[in-house]
Amino acid sequence: MQAYFLSFFFRKKVPLLSFRNQEGISINDYVPPSLISEVKNMTEAQRNAITEYRGRGCGYKKISQLVGISENTIKSYCRRNGLAGTALHVKDADEGTVCKCCGTTLIQTPGRKARKFCSDRCRNRWWNAHLDLVKRKANYEFVCPVCGKPFTAYGNAHRKYCSHECYIEDRFGGGRHA
Repeated sequence: MQAYFLSFFFRKKVPLLSFRNQEGISINDYVPPSLISEVKNMTEAQRNAITEYRGRGCGYKKISQLVGISENTIKSYCRRNGLAGTALHVKDADEGTVCKCCGTTLIQTPGRKARKFCSDRCRNRWWNAHLDLVKRKANYEFVCPVCGKPFTAYGNAHRKYCSHECYIEDRFGGGRHA
C-alpha cells in the first residue's frame, strides 16, 4: 500500500516553485530605483550627519526628518556601514568611558550598568593593585583566647584564634606532636 502511494506521488508532474521571474530577476534582488539613486546621490555631509546622529543615539525616523532623506534610505545606509540595530552610545575617552586598567575605549550598552573595565583580566588586575579602595564590610574584631592578642578577621564572624599556632596550642596542649 505504501509503495503504491509513493509511486502515485512521483508520477505527478508538479512544476517547481521558482523565486525568479521570466527575466531572471529574483524577488529578493529587487530594490526600487528611487532608493538606489537616493543612496548614490547622498552627499558626504549627509553621510557624516547620519553617522554623527546615530552615534548620539538618534533613531532612523528622527535622522530622516533632520537630514531630509527617506527613512528606508537611512536604514539601508546604516545597515551597510555598521550603524544598524539599537544605536550604540559610544562615548569618547574624555568622558570617562575607558578601561580603568589599560585605557581601551569601552562601548556602553544603553539600559545597562556602565562598564568600567574591558575584561575580567583588567578588572582583577586593577582591583589587586588598588586594595585600599576595596570596601570591606565584613570585618570582625576578636581577642585570641590563647595569647590574648586582639585581631581582625574578614568574612568569618565565628573565628576564635589569631593564628594556626594558637589553635594547635589550645587544641592539643602546645608543642609538637607526631
